Amino acid sequence: MKGSFSMKKIGALIFGLLITSFLNNQSMAAKNDIGLIINGKRVVLEQNIIIENGRMLVPYSLIAKDLGAVSNWDSSSKKVTVKIEGKLIEIKIGNKTAMINGKAFELDVPPIIRNDRTMIPLRFVAESLDYNVDYDKEKREVSLSPSLYSSINNGEVSFEDVTYKTKVFDYYSSEQRKEKYTKSINKDGYTYAIVSYGEKNTGGYDVKVESVSLVDGKYHIKSKFTSPSPNSNVTLAFTYPSVTIRFKNPSQLPVVFDTQEDNGLDFSSTLN
Repeated sequence: MKGSFSMKKIGALIFGLLITSFLNNQSMAAKNDIGLIINGKRVVLEQNIIIENGRMLVPYSLIAKDLGAVSNWDSSSKKVTVKIEGKLIEIKIGNKTAMINGKAFELDVPPIIRNDRTMIPLRFVAESLDYNVDYDKEKREVSLSPSLYSSINNGEVSFEDVTYKTKVFDYYSSEQRKEKYTKSINKDGYTYAIVSYGEKNTGGYDVKVESVSLVDGKYHIKSKFTSPSPNSNVTLAFTYPSVTIRFKNPSQLPVVFDTQEDNGLDFSSTLN
């Protein structure tokens, strides 16, 4: 009986050590995982980021899902294609030569297959799609953001005033012009946004977009409306002060309008 009891104790001890070792290994693996943030939002990966020769590789399907591109896997040729905005990227498993619109580029590491997942070089593909790649060693986080972002201003986004350059809002009716109005649409990897302050009896009014910033996965458009000073010379006719801008938004993230008037009033919205 004593021998049997002793063997049971030893077996239980060994089992406990194995469980402890397994949990410790799982904990260490979790600590070693690299986080991924795209456009300010944390991404849940189907396969953890891996590092080969100092380069990060990610599942190819991530590109289509979170970077606004279309990707495809050809099992016969073992080739991944990624397409967005007229740009075609072609890379093959085990091959360090990639093609972008038919032009050859050398990779630091080739794509590989790991755990039945096709893994492609993160930095090469992201930068080829005009994304910035930043790695925080302390947090073990890699962040991707469109190259039009200004990294100095903490999420501030570059934008272009296209009020007199585009007809994307041609359907903007005369009735709509009489009221305060905000609208955004996505086209060819860009978001076009219009801010209108309605019909005015005279000229001299001005609308300006002061900033576009990325906060919690949403673009915030801040605009301001100013009235003419009491003694200024203005056009005596109906006017419709508005501004149209565009900025890069391949992932089609939502837009929030923060519109201010010179009297301190605002009419904010989340129209899309």
